[in-house]
Formats: sequence, structure tokens, C-alpha cells
Amino acid sequence: MARKSQVKGLQDVDVIDSFLDSFKWKRPTVPDMFTAACFLVTLVLYIIAISTNHWAVLNSGGYRVNFGLWSGCLTDQDGQTTCSSKILHTHVVDHNKVGDWHRAPQVFMILGLLSWFWEEFAILAHMFLKPGAAGRDILAGVNASLTAATGICLLLTVVMFNTGVSSEPDVRVSWSFVVAILALILTAATGATMTLPAYIEGVRRQWGHGQDT
Repeated sequence: MARKSQVKGLQDVDVIDSFLDSFKWKRPTVPDMFTAACFLVTLVLYIIAISTNHWAVLNSGGYRVNFGLWSGCLTDQDGQTTCSSKILHTHVVDHNKVGDWHRAPQVFMILGLLSWFWEEFAILAHMFLKPGAAGRDILAGVNASLTAATGICLLLTVVMFNTGVSSEPDVRVSWSFVVAILALILTAATGATMTLPAYIEGVRRQWGHGQDT
């Protein structure tokens, strides 16, 4: 009975592989799964970074304001905390504590998130397309371009925000900024795990053509 079940399981696998092969699809490999995991973790970190209000902390005039890209939280001397976008403008923006170094990252983070959103479709297609299938090389280029776009947006955000905070003596970076740096590192890791196998695959294919001729 156990042997019959094993044989049936192998037959089912062969049927699935035959079905995937008919569409030039394949089973995801370990590097594919690692790339997908890096993508998902990066996406979570990106959403946390762009939505939280702990990019920086301002200590001035007996109050403490931690703020992000869109809103801020005011903690008064009694320990009461209030959060809103109005607080960001009233206690930070209107006091000239931030400038273009705060507004530009808002744009770059949105552009980067949009680029990373489209990246998921390219990754899924690249995971299941067989090596040598039509369009796989194009997808590799699309993946590399989208990853580079997201990485550049994150890099500009991190550099500009850190430069701006460094120019204000009573402002320091906080944990949301660190999350953005982690997202940047994982974006690079995702791009490496995705483009390196594609590059090796292309070199092997060219080497094989060279030996045939």
C-alpha cells in the first residue's frame, strides 16, 4: 500500500511537471524562493518605514516631537502624546526645522513603493518561466530595472534625510529611518539573488552555443 501511494505521488508530480512544461513553466528553485522571501520582507519594511512617524525626533522648548514623512507625535511635559499631521506642520515645518530634505523623501518613497509593487509581477513571472523561454531575458531586465529604481529612490531618501537631520542640532534620526535602511539593504539583496542566477544562466547558454559552433 505504501509503495502504491509512493508511485501515485510520483505520477502526480510527473503530471504537474508535464503541465508546467507545456506552458514553458517550471517549478520555483531555491534561489527563486529566496528572492521571493527577500521581496516580501522588503515590502513589509518599506510599508512600515513609509507609514510610521518615527523617522526623527525633535527635542525643543520643553516638548518632544517624533515625526515621519506625513505626521508627527507631540509628547508634552506631562507625558501626554498626541499624533496628527497638524502637529508635524505646527511644531516642525512651521519652525523651519525641516525643508526640502523632508519633502523630497516623500516623493522618492512613493515612487519607490510603486516600483516595488510592479516588481512582484515580474518576480512571479521570472520564477515560473523556464530557462530559455521567450521573454525570460526581457523579464530579467525588467526585474533589474525595477529593483534599481527602488534602490535609487531609497538611497536618495536615506542620504537626503540623514543630511537634513545632521544640519539640525536638536533633531536626531529614529527607528523608522533605520527600517528604511534595512529595506534598502534587502532591496539590494533581492536584486542580487535575482540577477546573478540570470546572468550565470545567460553565460552558460552562450558558452553552450560557442561549443556547438
